Amino acid sequence: MKLGPKTLLIASPQLEDPYFKDSVVLILEHDDEETVGLILNRESRIDCIQIMQQFNLEWHGPHDHLLLGGPVDPKSLWMVHGEGWPFDHKTIFNGVSVSRSEEALSVLCHSREQRLNVYVGYAGWGAGQLEREIQEGSWLTVDIDADFIFEIDRNEMWSEALARLGIDADMLLMGDDLIH
Repeated sequence: MKLGPKTLLIASPQLEDPYFKDSVVLILEHDDEETVGLILNRESRIDCIQIMQQFNLEWHGPHDHLLLGGPVDPKSLWMVHGEGWPFDHKTIFNGVSVSRSEEALSVLCHSREQRLNVYVGYAGWGAGQLEREIQEGSWLTVDIDADFIFEIDRNEMWSEALARLGIDADMLLMGDDLIH
């Protein structure tokens, strides 16, 4: 199984972990030691305007609240944005980069970048852990593009990701209810 930079993890309906239920996770890094990702479709209660004021910045981004990237290091700040910026960033794949610096946050806010998602925390797995979870059926995988990250409504991401695999989320959930 190959987990690449365009890989999106889709929580299976059987995944009961409340933090990951119905989640979609963008893989940022995967090697023999660890896997790092960001949950794309969880919103926090933390207001972006208030957080940006702590950095003396104005928020003009596409969402009102910070997104919950995962349960690991919940005070860490991650920015997923488009490419071509003059600050230090890591290109994940064509059209998608990730940054973590205050300089990046400042430039993105001042430019009023709309292809910007700001997350707190991240999802992480140790060596072989994610592969085991995929084999156990907790996760499905699909490759995506930048438009998926920036254009799909967070409330629709899970069902849209499943649809890209040819799976109707409504039928899948209905079938799951019939089993229980």
